[in-house]
Amino acid sequence: MKKVVPSILLALALTVITQPSWSLPPDMEADRLLLLLKAAREAQDYPLEVQRMEELAALNVALPDSYYFHYGNALAHVHSVRRAKAMYEKYLMVAGKNGKYYGDALAALNHTIEALGKMPEKDCDACPEMQPLPTGKLAVSKYAVTFDEWDACVAEGGCNGYVPADQGWGRGRHPVVNISWQDAKAYATWLSRKTGAQYRLLTDNEWEVAARAGTQTEYYWGPKAGKNNANCDGCGSAWDNRSTAPVGSFAPNAFGLYDMLGNVWQWVEDASGPDHDQRAMRGGSFYGPPSTVQVSSRYTDAPNERAMNYGLRVAKSL
Repeated sequence: MKKVVPSILLALALTVITQPSWSLPPDMEADRLLLLLKAAREAQDYPLEVQRMEELAALNVALPDSYYFHYGNALAHVHSVRRAKAMYEKYLMVAGKNGKYYGDALAALNHTIEALGKMPEKDCDACPEMQPLPTGKLAVSKYAVTFDEWDACVAEGGCNGYVPADQGWGRGRHPVVNISWQDAKAYATWLSRKTGAQYRLLTDNEWEVAARAGTQTEYYWGPKAGKNNANCDGCGSAWDNRSTAPVGSFAPNAFGLYDMLGNVWQWVEDASGPDHDQRAMRGGSFYGPPSTVQVSSRYTDAPNERAMNYGLRVAKSL
């Protein structure tokens, strides 16, 4: 069979661009996409190059070693640093030291590692920032889950499509409210499915360990509520008994976790009540007095109940 020359392949790529991928055998479709992504790379249209790379990967055909290097470069240009790092590592593994781009891939890998060291600990752009605990086995979201993070879940078809009201306090970096235990579980499920990591609610004991951060006092900042250490009814903040505060408005505890006390109640995994038909919440909220935002404070409600001061925080197994 006569070999198809590159110029003919390019003409074929341009003439069938609007045709569905199944109209060509996979190996010919791969050749077509390789030409198109090369054209996108030369035009410095990196989002389009990433799109072509993803289409090519979906064909499940053998790919040249260089594919992973160029895919890493394209991902780096669109600021998908974690995925870029994975592609550079893949290239180095499949191409080895004799690979054409070995030196460039090492330099690019070092650059992505350095960039990641300066980035928040997040598994995706829309994911909560996570803070590993000193045990090394668990990471906890640095802040209560925000409206931005919840709305991203809904936008991608998760969280059962539920859009909670913000009570007129604003969305964005405010903690999401009007959340039931069942809603919280749905969010953790979406995160796990999106990232491949094991997200979940904290257990009651895990929450207390994370909140105390090695302290034994009623509050992780000392024996008394004091002033402007949290948001509660009588905590001396600008939001007391009025509304939630944007996450991170107060100093963190010794583990680097913000708003473990006050602002919104945080659902935990554990069942509670005489018949174990309720679920527990920890941390207190803007709506309660200082006695309800002590580390030992606990509240329970039915797993389907929502309220304007019910929120959530997630954990991730490491």
